[in-house]
Amino acid sequence: ATTAKLPASPSVGPTCQKASATDAIYSTLPMDDEEFRAIVFDFVDRMREKLIEMRSVQSGNSFQRLAELAHWLKGTGGTAGFSLLLEAASRLETAALAGNSAECGSRLSEIEQIASRIVVPQSATG
Repeated sequence: ATTAKLPASPSVGPTCQKASATDAIYSTLPMDDEEFRAIVFDFVDRMREKLIEMRSVQSGNSFQRLAELAHWLKGTGGTAGFSLLLEAASRLETAALAGNSAECGSRLSEIEQIASRIVVPQSATG
């Protein structure tokens, strides 16, 4: 099984999304299924890599590439069960397509904050 390096607490909780800016975020996919858990682990690993690239292209005002990466996150984040990422990535994509550097920075910071709260259970029992 793939392991994800997550800065958030490794605690196991309900399979739902929280609205608070400090609560852990869990995928809405059934984490008691090993295959779905593997999908989420793989997504989290790729997301971390893409966030580094996003910050790099945002710093260079490469708006088209940033919009492409935001679009990737919007699709895969939603598919992996993270609706908060889907919504935030949609806002980033819109800002990037508009060429709004300040808004891109704010939206990317929002995504990084959401990503830091993602928790993936290590096994069906925690």
